[in-house]
Amino acid sequence: KAYLRLSARAAEKLGQTGDTARVHQMLAESFVTQGKWREALDEYRAALARDPNLRGTHYPVGLLLLHQGEAEAGRRHLQAALEVDPQNIRAREFLDQLRLGALPKPVIEDALTEPPSKTGQPGGLVDHWAAASNADPRDVNLSPVLRGELLYGRGQYEDAASLFAQLNSQSPRNVDALYWLVRSYQALALSAFDRIARVAPDSARAHQLLAEGFEKQERVEQAVEEYTIALSRDPRLPGVHYAIGLSRMKMGQWQEARKEFESELALDPFNAGANFRLGQLAYRFSQYDEATRFFARATVIYPGFGEAQTQLAQVLIRRGRYQEALPHLLAATELIPADHTVHFQLYRAYRAVGEKDKAQKELEIFQRMENEKKEATLRKAAESMEQIEKSRKEKVPPPGSGRPAGPPF
Repeated sequence: KAYLRLSARAAEKLGQTGDTARVHQMLAESFVTQGKWREALDEYRAALARDPNLRGTHYPVGLLLLHQGEAEAGRRHLQAALEVDPQNIRAREFLDQLRLGALPKPVIEDALTEPPSKTGQPGGLVDHWAAASNADPRDVNLSPVLRGELLYGRGQYEDAASLFAQLNSQSPRNVDALYWLVRSYQALALSAFDRIARVAPDSARAHQLLAEGFEKQERVEQAVEEYTIALSRDPRLPGVHYAIGLSRMKMGQWQEARKEFESELALDPFNAGANFRLGQLAYRFSQYDEATRFFARATVIYPGFGEAQTQLAQVLIRRGRYQEALPHLLAATELIPADHTVHFQLYRAYRAVGEKDKAQKELEIFQRMENEKKEATLRKAAESMEQIEKSRKEKVPPPGSGRPAGPPF
């Protein structure tokens, strides 16, 4: 779990580098692990639109296109993957199989998500070039990023993570180093899980990790089943009742969720998350006194909990306690600066206490951020339309050409 937290932090840093090919590649890989094939394909296409030569993308794009029924476009991407990396045996095998007919979707999904070799990495995420290259990662004539990729390809994930972390400290905006740092930490997390599965496959922790994997794939019912098994092995395992409560909330099982959060608090009274969720449930059912108590408790336990500060302010505003809400909203502007709704709540609170100038300023900030958000949404929609149009050109050859139009990306 520590490696996953490190991976999440590195991914957050990568996300802050802007609209780069690596960011879209990372998002695509995340969608693959969740089984969101269409979303993954869209992100891979966005990555290739920004860097047509991005290594490691043509192979999964080819598989995803085959999954969508776009056989010819998928074939071209697999061929492109093979041209870039002749060692990609899986791409060659799929091309051979395509000559005999379409591939079943389950076969394609297995290729995308199951480890094809001892690397332990999902098939769509393996860097076949790095795994097969004879280059020496100790060769000082190679770039540091390339040396790190070679270490990663050989399964030396700790060494790779150490090198990429050093590169990131030296050059925080190096998107390639950040991307591979995320991948290295993810690989270390998978390796740790494999060790647990070998040493104690039926332990509480093993079932907890399986449940967390199901959660990431949004298979909520299976996650609850595994969490329940984990509790049967260790009834005092921290965090499990909380996780089940979150799953119950996703399924709309509010009373069952409440019981799970209360059980978590019985084990750990200082769990800010459980207090926060109980506050949300109380607010949902208009139990404002109880909601205030739980939200306030969450902010005392963890003052940096921006969402709890916002929710506490919201329930205070609902109860007409505008002056009390102000410090929590001001704290939230620092803790979650991207949340434009905080400024609207500040506008309401300032207006209610007679601070008209401050209210007007907050309203202007809210409107500006709201417009920026809408513009970003429109830009993304326009990019999606461009990708769809590009896909159509790939799929349908122009009249009289006798061959598909355009390059395989």
